[in-house]
Amino acid sequence: MALICLDSNNWEEITNSSKCILILGTSKCSNCREWISIIEKEVENGFAEDYIIAKVILDNSSLVQFKMKNSWINQIDIFPHTAILSEGKRFSFMSGKSIERLEEMISNSS
Repeated sequence: MALICLDSNNWEEITNSSKCILILGTSKCSNCREWISIIEKEVENGFAEDYIIAKVILDNSSLVQFKMKNSWINQIDIFPHTAILSEGKRFSFMSGKSIERLEEMISNSS
């Protein structure tokens, strides 16, 4: 499975799934690109197979509706930001990049 790129056509379906991980960042953030690369490699090796995992480039102008519906995005001040959602609700999140912390979040959400 590969990372899905969240866009105006798929954001509702993805974020409303029962198990969703969003990797949020901006196009100019080198730490965000590095974290996305780490997650992509982990996913190729079978990481979090039960989850839909999507990268979200927040300066993508097609995500206006997504950002309006998810007001918690306005409170993010450290990127990259990773969030676990279930049926449209964010219930776990972290800033920064750590596969171990993400594994712990997934474990705690089961």
